[in-house]
Amino acid sequence: MLGPMVDAHLVDAAAATGASSVSATSSQQPGGTTTTTNAPSDAASRSSSSSRRPEAVSWTSKKPKKAKRLGPAGAADLRGVLEREIEAANSRAALDKVANQVEEVRAIMERNVEMILDRGERLDALESKSDALSEATLAFKKQARKLKRWHLMNQVKWGVAVGSLVTASVAIPIVILAAA
Repeated sequence: MLGPMVDAHLVDAAAATGASSVSATSSQQPGGTTTTTNAPSDAASRSSSSSRRPEAVSWTSKKPKKAKRLGPAGAADLRGVLEREIEAANSRAALDKVANQVEEVRAIMERNVEMILDRGERLDALESKSDALSEATLAFKKQARKLKRWHLMNQVKWGVAVGSLVTASVAIPIVILAAA
């Protein structure tokens, strides 16, 4: 992210020193710091041999706006400010991403809770229907036993009546014949 900003500062510094062409080099130093220097290109140095030649400038020790030299403490301060700003921007994006994920999880959990409550209501309704069916089963069993006994008693009544009739119809002629 610092590349475009450093290039803009190189152009500003070249304009301030009067150089017509400036080349920039970057080098990675121990500890992860990057140093960018500029120097006039060969064509610029050949054409302006009698004019002022800028020395190599370290851009980590320059302020972005005025292109003046900073001491090591100023460069460290600038680097710290830039790093904090980058971290803040990255952390805001990360916080937004996490907040979106939290909202998605919250919505899913709300749906899950609603589904659990609906399921509980359906289970309660099913349980009450099951209890009603169990009671109806017991009533049916009692009624079936009562009906079975009634049919059995009817069969016994009719059996006794038919049996008595047959016995009487056979016994009466025998008694009459035997008495004769």
